[in-house]
Amino acid sequence: MKILRIFIVLLLGLFLFECGGQKATLTIDVTKPMNIEYKGIKGKAFPYKAEAFANIVYIDPVDNAEKITDQSVDYTCSYMYLEDEVSGDLSYQIILGDMTVSTSFMRAKPQIKAFRRLKGRRVRFSLGKKGGIKNVKELDVVRMEADMPFNPVDQIYTNFIRLPDKPVKKGDSWTATVTAPLTSLQLQGELKFTDNCTLEDIEIKKGIECHKISFVRDAEYSGNINLPGLNYEINGKGKEKGNFWFDSKRGIIVLIESTSTEKVISGLPQFPTAKVEINISGKYKFELKE
Repeated sequence: MKILRIFIVLLLGLFLFECGGQKATLTIDVTKPMNIEYKGIKGKAFPYKAEAFANIVYIDPVDNAEKITDQSVDYTCSYMYLEDEVSGDLSYQIILGDMTVSTSFMRAKPQIKAFRRLKGRRVRFSLGKKGGIKNVKELDVVRMEADMPFNPVDQIYTNFIRLPDKPVKKGDSWTATVTAPLTSLQLQGELKFTDNCTLEDIEIKKGIECHKISFVRDAEYSGNINLPGLNYEINGKGKEKGNFWFDSKRGIIVLIESTSTEKVISGLPQFPTAKVEINISGKYKFELKE
């Protein structure tokens, strides 16, 4: 489950905001309905940095002792709008950048090296103007090549929050349900999440006038781990709460911050009939680095 995000809500002035030491005046009237959708600037790559952290707690079935471990992942990438498709969707690509990982899981280290080999890889996909990832075959190929516990390519599905189908004003809410495949060399399954979103206000972030959207995400997933001689299930449920700042003039993500909790029930390779409960608390930040 790739739901490790955090949103820290900042104080909002009524008409003026502090921005780089200067006052910024709002130009968008959030009391009037406005259509918001993804776009970008054709041919321009917008750089992003992501930070994800997870605290993982479980009972080791070998010694029946509680085990606690932390894992953090930082990575960079760029999103570029290429062209409009005949279908009306947007042709996009993600350009993979650097990654640093801190983890006590020794088994993750070779997978991390595998991802680093993908630095500079350009992966094309289709994005609906209101969100929704399509034509994901190439994404699945990269996911399988990286085959690691946290993959930036997977974040495409959750970063592009579904925007409202109709014009919205301050206080309006909407709900969207999304399904995404979980496909790696080891895990086959499906992620399903429902976002309950509310347009909170207009706010200045990173010097940009943004629609601030709060969201609560309920997610669940199930799949099978398939290894030679082993086959066991893994199931999880989680909740994520946060905020999403969107530059509606250019149609790009500016900032995502969230916190999350997750409970996973998994089989064990060494004990095929045993089950282990894993509790995960996390935080996530994804920000534009212009």
